[in-house]
Amino acid sequence: MKAMKEVLREVEKRIKKLEAELELLEEDLERAEMEKKPPKTETPSVYYLTFMAFWAGGGLVILAYMRSRLAPTVTVPIGLYALIALVIFLPPFLYLLMRKQEKEPAVERISALRLTLSGFYRPLKKALEEDDRKALTRIADRLLDDPRLASAVELANEGDAKMNAYALYLYAHYSPELREEVEEALKKMTNKPLRTLLSSLIRD
Repeated sequence: MKAMKEVLREVEKRIKKLEAELELLEEDLERAEMEKKPPKTETPSVYYLTFMAFWAGGGLVILAYMRSRLAPTVTVPIGLYALIALVIFLPPFLYLLMRKQEKEPAVERISALRLTLSGFYRPLKKALEEDDRKALTRIADRLLDDPRLASAVELANEGDAKMNAYALYLYAHYSPELREEVEEALKKMTNKPLRTLLSSLIRD
């Protein structure tokens, strides 16, 4: 009973840590969304880029037409025009691209934290509180069968999904004959709550 209380404390610590991180990330993302909204009098960057793309493309088409009509009497500098258009168009495009890349990791981590909490830690806590070995096996099954959950758990830095599933299987079906397997698994486990759970099986 004492060992299980320790395991549940570790699970609760992880839940609170992930919830706190999730809340901070959501606040930061919301703040970033608010800050990047342009004033009503300002032309949005996407419109500027669209205009520049049409301007550059249209200019190249006109120059190509002129070159075909006037060559060889007149030299039309298509290469120079393309270079100038690229110099004008590239900086704002790169800026928007970097802003998008900054946003994507935050969104990805938020999604991973939410799924790790809902699909792994909260069901794990409930199963441990109720000493429901079948529920633990179902969680292990989902870690192996659901790539999204497995990826989320690993992205949230909550251990290797396959090792976590193996730990749950060992606990749910433990018998003294499996002691060596538990000891070997403990050497590879990085998830602290599950390490504590497995340790409780072989603690003298």
